[in-house]
Amino acid sequence: MEYKNYFETRNGNYYLYLPSEYTFHLLPESCMPYWTGEKEPDDSYESRKVAFFQQLLKREAKEEFITEYSPIKLKKNLANLNHLLIEVTDGCNLACKYCGYGDLYGNYDKRENKNNTFQNVKLLVDYLQELWHSTENLSFNKVCYIGFYGGEPLINFPLIKETIDYLESLPSHNGMRFEYNMTTNAVLLHKYMDYIVEKRFHLLISLDGNEYNDSYRVAKNGKGSFQKVIANIGSLKEKYPDYFEQQVNFNAVLHNRNSVKDIISYIREQFGKVPSIAPLSSNGIRKDKMQEFMNMFRNQVESYREAESCMDMKEVVESPDSSMANFFINSYCAQTFRKYGDLFVYEKDKKYIPTGTCMPLKRKLFLTVNGKILACERIGQEYTLGEIIDGKVCLDFDGISRFYKELFDKIIHLCKNCAMSKGCGMCIFHQNSITEKKINCAGYTPKRKLNEVFSEYLYYFENKREAFNKVINETIII
Repeated sequence: MEYKNYFETRNGNYYLYLPSEYTFHLLPESCMPYWTGEKEPDDSYESRKVAFFQQLLKREAKEEFITEYSPIKLKKNLANLNHLLIEVTDGCNLACKYCGYGDLYGNYDKRENKNNTFQNVKLLVDYLQELWHSTENLSFNKVCYIGFYGGEPLINFPLIKETIDYLESLPSHNGMRFEYNMTTNAVLLHKYMDYIVEKRFHLLISLDGNEYNDSYRVAKNGKGSFQKVIANIGSLKEKYPDYFEQQVNFNAVLHNRNSVKDIISYIREQFGKVPSIAPLSSNGIRKDKMQEFMNMFRNQVESYREAESCMDMKEVVESPDSSMANFFINSYCAQTFRKYGDLFVYEKDKKYIPTGTCMPLKRKLFLTVNGKILACERIGQEYTLGEIIDGKVCLDFDGISRFYKELFDKIIHLCKNCAMSKGCGMCIFHQNSITEKKINCAGYTPKRKLNEVFSEYLYYFENKREAFNKVINETIII
């Protein structure tokens, strides 16, 4: 079956997707005999409707892939940055067995218990401040998130406070303001919770479930951290219940000592929260550690299916995922606008950048303890976009543009023939073949499978209409 033809959901409903119009259409059951050729065309409403759709299917969708991201656009992206992430320290008070900066991985700078300096942070903030106050900044009432990252960021709490004091001393532009977030192991939470609450941090606490589930998260001496962490979380919840309800969330790593069911059951029962769950990162694994990694790895999809089969977990596991729903609708449907400015520049004939890699310098900027400037904290530290050298921020927009073009040119041959080209979620920096002449994408899906993708999304919306309504009526991405 060709991908431009009709498809059926598990509920037995038939749909048609028109690539040239970016629209989905329900095909009534009475139309299907005409669509499949079981009935000859006649003058009936159903026959004429099918004929109309068949004409529309003959129109070609104009899709253009671009691999060149201009230096001018890069600078504009940076002036409208969403999230500045600061590696406060590369030191940590835990030695988690699966840590992305641990023995399993080899794509990061050597960890030397080094703290970042306020001098470097200030240099980068001042550099951004000039852009924020320039005509390149088109934002109004924008929130720029400042993230504090480690290691364990609370080890270098003075830098966190000094950075916030400086940011809050700066003059605002077009109503721009800062909000703060942090991922923490919560070992030192009891010392700094008052300040964290005062500044309304969006706090993400790492916890893998119950004590056994969490047993890879150990201190330097090999002893578990669970009891101390649980005590600190309990203290925060008891002392600041409103803050805890509104600002605190949990993040869990999936591995061979837990499951999606274990994680959700424990954290929901103890703290009334549904955590985000991620599998062990497969990016940057050392060859000599591959077997150890595989012993710890647990398949995320299989674990979700296990949890889904339990009746008491079904409501949580199948809860509306507005981010994925938003992603699908914005990728495949017309008349959707990710921000208000798109209303004035809307084009149905869209241009695509290969892969789902974030727009460079737009979504995030990451400053390491060594003064490296990266696009994100989740990619290998060999992919440096700039550095702070001799008291100066060095960002070469022309060089960054060439760097991304070289990467995109190596994978565009796949993107042009991929069913997920409009809705790709694969980051180019997470492909193991990134250094090869041609990149082989792990998420490549032949276009003949596009119907299967559509079928699953539409089935989801049929059963979870509130997810669709939430995206259409509530979800706005700035």
